[in-house]
Amino acid sequence: VVSGENRLGDSVIYTTPKFSGVSASIGLVLGEDDGVNNTDNDGLTDSTSISIQWSGHGARLAVANDSDVDEELVANDWTVAMPGKTGLDITRFVGEYGQDNWKIGALVQSAEPTDDNATDIEEKGTILSGELKVASNVKLKLQYASSETSEDGEEDIEIDQIAFGADYKLDKKTKLYAYYAKVQTEKGSVDAEDKTFGLGIETKF
Repeated sequence: VVSGENRLGDSVIYTTPKFSGVSASIGLVLGEDDGVNNTDNDGLTDSTSISIQWSGHGARLAVANDSDVDEELVANDWTVAMPGKTGLDITRFVGEYGQDNWKIGALVQSAEPTDDNATDIEEKGTILSGELKVASNVKLKLQYASSETSEDGEEDIEIDQIAFGADYKLDKKTKLYAYYAKVQTEKGSVDAEDKTFGLGIETKF
C-alpha cells in the first residue's frame, strides 16, 4: 500500500548507542552497475538511509528518510508514466504506544522520485494498527492502510487496505498465525480488488 518496504543488500549501517532513550542510524547503500544502464548508481553514497528514534514509557517515536533508494512506487502499474524502479526519496514518521495487553501504532509517509527524475509523481500514505492480547497466548490484530498517488494531468490513484489477524502462541519460540486482508485500488472509474487469507507457523531458532 505504501512504498519503501525494501530489503536492500550491499549496505553498511551504523546505529549509535542510546542516550536518554534516543538513538540514530545511518545506512550507506552501495550502488551496483549492471553494465547496461549508464544511469545506475555505482558509488559509495548514491543511496542513504537515516533515522532517529526515541523509546521510553511504553512509547516509541521515529523519523526516517531514504534518499535516492532504488525502489518502485506501489501504484507504478496504474500510472501513465510507469517509471518502474527508480531513485525514490521517502520520508516516514512512526509512532507506537502500548501497555501489557494492547498496543497502537501509526505511520505517515511521503514518497517521490528523486529531483533529477522528470516524472512528476508523489505518493502520500498512512497506516494505523492495533493489537489486543485477549488471553495469555492469543493476540488479535487490526490494520488499516491508505495511500494516494498524484500524477500531473492524471486522476489520483487511491489504495486502501484493511487487514485482520490473530496469533496463537504455542511456546516461547513457536506461534501459529492467521490473517485476512482486502486491498482496493481505484483510479477514477476504474477499480480492482484483491483478497488474501493466510495461515502459518513461525519458529524462532
